[in-house]
Amino acid sequence: MKSNAKLLWDQTFPCLSLRGESVKNFLHGQTSADIMSTEKGSFLKTCWLSSTGRVRAILEIFLLEEGADIILLAGDINDLVNGLDRVIFPADLVEIQPLSSQRRVQDISNKLSWKDSDFSWISSCHNSLEEVYSNFNISTAQEFELWRLKQGFPIAKGELNGQTNPFELGLSDMINLNKGCYLGQETVAKLFNAGSVKQQLKYFESDCNLVQGSFLYQTDSGFDASSRAGFVTSSFSSDGNKTHGLALVRRNYLNCNELFVEKSMQEVRLFKPLGFSDLLN
Repeated sequence: MKSNAKLLWDQTFPCLSLRGESVKNFLHGQTSADIMSTEKGSFLKTCWLSSTGRVRAILEIFLLEEGADIILLAGDINDLVNGLDRVIFPADLVEIQPLSSQRRVQDISNKLSWKDSDFSWISSCHNSLEEVYSNFNISTAQEFELWRLKQGFPIAKGELNGQTNPFELGLSDMINLNKGCYLGQETVAKLFNAGSVKQQLKYFESDCNLVQGSFLYQTDSGFDASSRAGFVTSSFSSDGNKTHGLALVRRNYLNCNELFVEKSMQEVRLFKPLGFSDLLN
């Protein structure tokens, strides 16, 4: 391991390419970001939503002169391809290219949000990362997972499963409410105007072993289904028995600093994830 080196997350993703003169217009109506105001040659992160405002995928898009290349940071690539293909009409002047792959590297050694820390798409002409970076280490799966959890990066099935909306997952900074109509826009506008959500993602630490699906409670509420404060969506054990994870916590308990596990009464300490963007911020 190199000392004082950057820690890099290195992963290859399936890449969807759209080509045609109207790609920007098409993506503007299918995603939650303001594509039309984004310059060609730029990257942007956005959500692909269902018609009911649930997050189906988190996308990273590179806008080109002749179209756009898209990788899924979270979601199912076949779901995206089929979903877009169903709504492309000849008049859209958009063509889906065969899937390819894209290597992506991100610096995870700092405490910037996962949305803001430096990243690069590595082209096939580079023989090694040394041509792009110097003095780095590649993260292990365990190092990446611990970073992801502390960030609240919602890429696991427990968080991104077609049942959660972007405000619950801390993705409000990927939602543009002023650009006009797009897929899922009516629902997210209603949620924003309501000013609250029924649950939010929290990072937690605990000295007991918790697994996905474990329920969390506030001790003076009892332990029946109606008094559940939240549930674990991701967990990772390290440092002996210590568990790190993410949980969806119900609105009434969002100001709690800790919750508890049924029967064992073990404490679960709650924190705002580093990459979480609040609904009204």
